[in-house]
Amino acid sequence: MHIPARLSVAGLGILLTGLVVTPVAPAGAVPAASASSTVAGAPGRAATPLRAAAPADGGSGLGAVVGVRTGRVAFRPVLTVDGIGPYRIGVSTRTGLLARGLVTNIEEEQTCNGFYSGEATGRYAGILLLRFQGNRLVLLSTTDPTIRTRVGGRVGMTLADLEQRYGPLGAIEYGKWTLRAYVVSSGGRIIAFFEDPYTPYVYRIASGERDRVLASFVGGDDQC
Repeated sequence: MHIPARLSVAGLGILLTGLVVTPVAPAGAVPAASASSTVAGAPGRAATPLRAAAPADGGSGLGAVVGVRTGRVAFRPVLTVDGIGPYRIGVSTRTGLLARGLVTNIEEEQTCNGFYSGEATGRYAGILLLRFQGNRLVLLSTTDPTIRTRVGGRVGMTLADLEQRYGPLGAIEYGKWTLRAYVVSSGGRIIAFFEDPYTPYVYRIASGERDRVLASFVGGDDQC
């Protein structure tokens, strides 16, 4: 009997399908999808293993948590009362940061004897200002909204926003004239969110030793 060519091809496909061997996993083997964490919202889809680095910024646990995936580093700058990244309040020194190429444009202040100002380099270039008392880093500040605290505090927020985020951990403080700042304390160090005098928004954030951070806020621009 003559069989049409197209029916012969279809029959061959059915035959080959029946010959496909499905590999059997050894007893006790773990499925590949369960060997690593799955992507949130996509059950069964294997994700690249995640290695959590230790907090790098201190501040009573308010450090920068950096997730490291294979071949990629997810960096998020997180500011704490102890500083950010390699800039450590009370620990980092002017000479040490200079030697590592982490500070530039250092100038001795004219109105405050023994104080020096400088600028960060690298990923913080142009967004982080540093202040030293003698050789010791005592303050850093920023007006850049990409720098955030662990709870998400940043430039551009209102003090009411910060009160909602921090709750009893912070409080509004009052400076000269009608200036206001939201201050979060830990020991003798603070993070201060300074409200713009003409708008209800934070325009600058500073971290460091309390007396240094609030000096000009309380006593004027000539206070050290």
